[in-house]
Amino acid sequence: MKDINYAIVETTRPPIYTCMKYWGKKPHNVWYEYIKNYVPNNGVFLDPFCGSGMSAIEAVRAGKKAVCFDLNPLTSFVLDVMCTSFDKKSFSTEAKRIIDIVNSNEIYQSLYGYKKNNILHNAKYKDGFCYECCFINSDTNERVIDTPSNDDLKAINDSKALTFGYSVPVEKFRKSESFNVSLRKKIGSSYKDLYTNRNLFVLGLLFNEIRKIPDCSIQRQLLYAFIQSVHLSTRMCVPRGKKSKRDFSTSWGRSGYFVANTEMEMNPLLLFKNNCFGKQSVSSCLENLSKYVGRIKGKKISDNELINFSDDYDLWYGTIDSKKMSNNIPTNSIDFVLTDPPYGGLVQYLDLSNVWLSWLSLFSSEYSPNYAEEIVINQEKDNNKFCSDITSVIKEIASVSKPEAKMVLTFNNKKIEVWNSLLTSIQVGGYEIEKVIHQQNKRSGESNVCDKYGSSSSDFYIRCKRGNHLNEVLSVSQISSIIVDTAKQIIYARKEPTPYQILLNGLLAIVSEKHYNPDS
Repeated sequence: MKDINYAIVETTRPPIYTCMKYWGKKPHNVWYEYIKNYVPNNGVFLDPFCGSGMSAIEAVRAGKKAVCFDLNPLTSFVLDVMCTSFDKKSFSTEAKRIIDIVNSNEIYQSLYGYKKNNILHNAKYKDGFCYECCFINSDTNERVIDTPSNDDLKAINDSKALTFGYSVPVEKFRKSESFNVSLRKKIGSSYKDLYTNRNLFVLGLLFNEIRKIPDCSIQRQLLYAFIQSVHLSTRMCVPRGKKSKRDFSTSWGRSGYFVANTEMEMNPLLLFKNNCFGKQSVSSCLENLSKYVGRIKGKKISDNELINFSDDYDLWYGTIDSKKMSNNIPTNSIDFVLTDPPYGGLVQYLDLSNVWLSWLSLFSSEYSPNYAEEIVINQEKDNNKFCSDITSVIKEIASVSKPEAKMVLTFNNKKIEVWNSLLTSIQVGGYEIEKVIHQQNKRSGESNVCDKYGSSSSDFYIRCKRGNHLNEVLSVSQISSIIVDTAKQIIYARKEPTPYQILLNGLLAIVSEKHYNPDS
């Protein structure tokens, strides 16, 4: 085995990674190369912060056994779906049946199909008033953009009196910085308030029809299409500028809860249909998965259930607290660890994921989030708690890994105190850093999305080995000297004006690799 000592160019994502939104997805081909390189034949790979589930798929693609845990139940749901068998004909039959049920519903027609042959695709609002409606002709697929008519305004007004005879997420927002006072004042205090009344009606109708499906695999696959439609049905989606010429598309682009002055109300049934059969749909995803890796033999693990690696599975996964994963993984059994731990407080993953989990938990309580054990920096947990929790995870990694197993952590945070917490956790956890690689990503990661001033779309890949190398504490004058010398080297190498972020990236790499620990 040769170490990877260079950045790898990211390639285009296949459909299996484009069909589901998840914050800060990592480059699949880069992780594939690491897993393929560092996990021997018949070896076992571990990712204790599996997130979008990408590492699990890439490990199976590389022909390795994998253990992929995450405290976020959304991860387990995604892997539940990826481990199902996909029968396109049966899936299509059920999807079309549900679409027909909703489409023929009289209330739906009064809210979205009130113009002959034209179905409302979206309505745009500014300061609460509708200023534009976009339609699709059901016969010709022609797209029509118009100012709101009396019929449009009547449908909006009538929808406010709707009542629901089925389950929708009435769960209250928890006390968290993710749900600030201005948001609560503007829309309300529960997840149902994220939607207009007519969108909530359609989502509830879709969800409850899916719950009736007896086939568990098809049911989960359609739930997957449903939750892909959920966030795009909220009031958090904003219209794109006219110059973009994308009047029929939107996104939930911020890693936080908000409702802007301009809103875009998308038709949930059209979203669901597209997420069943479109280019970035469930059918596209699962068809691509079968060609990309074949069938994944996965086993969901519960708390304190010990894995037997001689069993005939490719993947063991579950909603597991990684601070206690030695209850599930045998000692000295892991050959390589590659993981993307929480970046301090940059992204409140469980809060954000609850836009989907608030629906999934109505389907099963196993998808209810455990906020108490989340590793994060927020109003309830400070940097010291973050450091303590990450240290616990790294100690657990050491206990389940073979002595020679390497560990690679991907990380980025411009706050030195958070970076120091990671360095401290690595050392106290029984590891030392042997290489830091600055991996430039094509797409924006957590640090770029969350920093209003902007930053490079990149991560550090921090390769560690077992050891007890003590970090050297530096004085202010020593730190100053390192900063100046590093800046000179980087600027000289680039031979062009150099942004602050690039200088900071270079400094962090040197500080980490040489085992320095800047005094706070």
